[in-house]
Amino acid sequence: MARAGAVAKRVIVELESMGIDIKNGTTGDLADAAKAAFAGRTLDDYYTEGMCEFDAMPCIASRA
Repeated sequence: MARAGAVAKRVIVELESMGIDIKNGTTGDLADAAKAAFAGRTLDDYYTEGMCEFDAMPCIASRA
């Protein structure tokens, strides 16, 4: 669960840095830009070989 929370926090920070209000959402060009930025991403984009990209701790679950 800690890893899921860390991934969610990273996504929230990225959305906020794009100027998106995460509580109310957005529409139009800003929404399209956000969709394009996240298109095709999977959890593999946040994890590397046995390590979580956002910290130095080994990931608990296997990504296989």
